[in-house]
Amino acid sequence: MLWVVTGASSGIGLELSKLLCLKGFRVVGVAKSRERLEGVRSELGNCFDYIATDLSTIDGVRRVVESVKSFGAVDVLVNNAGFGLYKTVLEHRAENVASMAMTNFVTPIVLVKELLHHMKKGSAVVMVITAGIHAVMKELPIYGATKIALHYASKAFRSCFEFHKGL
Repeated sequence: MLWVVTGASSGIGLELSKLLCLKGFRVVGVAKSRERLEGVRSELGNCFDYIATDLSTIDGVRRVVESVKSFGAVDVLVNNAGFGLYKTVLEHRAENVASMAMTNFVTPIVLVKELLHHMKKGSAVVMVITAGIHAVMKELPIYGATKIALHYASKAFRSCFEFHKGL
């Protein structure tokens, strides 16, 4: 079983990758830092392959899609990559907002759309969001906004997939 996990070099993505390898699954980890991913690979062994790319860019997303083809059909896509900055809305630079929106919201949607052609019937997609979407996150407002947008898009995806199951 092949899992693709974004944000696999730290935090939830790293711990999930470790657990999946322990359970005998094959994991393709995606993150920006090749060095960190190589460290994960040396720790986990052959069950872990990786794609080093920047998911805050469309080129990074395209690289994932192109690279995943060489690993075979994807059983589970875990859209986990994300980041936030502890600033008020007005303190964020335009580049911060764009990068966060891309990584936390756009990339997961595009990955699902583009990887569907490489997923088997019965495959799954997991969107890692945050419980913080249910309250205003005053210290992480742009992060919260991007994650609530992802939550909304995930619900739209679900209804789209349910519609197509009936055909």
